[in-house]
Amino acid sequence: MTTNHDHFSAATDDEFVRHLQAFAAAFNSGDVEALDRLYEDQGVLIPVPGRPAAGPDRTAAFRYLVDRGVPMEARLRRSYVAGDIALLLVDWSIRGTDPFGSVDPPR
Repeated sequence: MTTNHDHFSAATDDEFVRHLQAFAAAFNSGDVEALDRLYEDQGVLIPVPGRPAAGPDRTAAFRYLVDRGVPMEARLRRSYVAGDIALLLVDWSIRGTDPFGSVDPPR
């Protein structure tokens, strides 16, 4: 796990790991509203490489992924902090068989 905190914040990787645990718990319980609350209003989710989603598009992407019924795992790769804002780069995966028989959600 690599961080770039410098002098910007007293936040720790432990706090970010707890944040990711809350994210995975919300995802795995199907709570899209809780997922959205873990993001800043303009926060970006990248559900598919090269396709960032924010606002209502982010909520729709969460709903699509959650509705697959396949659990998520998330691991902090890197964090950048400036003031009270953090950018967390997260390696995440959802693997398993969805209700439609797909092994991974289609992209």
